[in-house]
This record gives sequence, structure tokens and C-alpha cells, in this order.
Amino acid sequence: MIGPLLGGMIVDHYDMQTMFFVILSLFIIAIISFAMYDRPLRKSNKKLPLQS
Repeated sequence: MIGPLLGGMIVDHYDMQTMFFVILSLFIIAIISFAMYDRPLRKSNKKLPLQS
């Protein structure tokens, strides 16, 4: 578990405000990448071979 270790080191060397901005920036990157790569599936009326 590297996350708590890195988080503790950041807070010890800097302060909690820096840790907050690091976590906030990672959250924003995750939201942007999710928005870019999450595409809804097309609904098709075709039946798959195993469906009856």
C-alpha cells in the first residue's frame, strides 16, 4: 500500500493544503479521462447467436 505512505510523506514535508491539492488534481484528471473515454453503448436490435 503505497498511497498512505506517499500521502504521509507529502503531509510531513509540506502541509495538508498541498496534499489536498494533489488529491484534487488526481480527481480532476480521473474525471476528465472518464469523460473522454466513456462512450455509451449503441443499442442495436440485432440478436446475438446465443440469444433466442
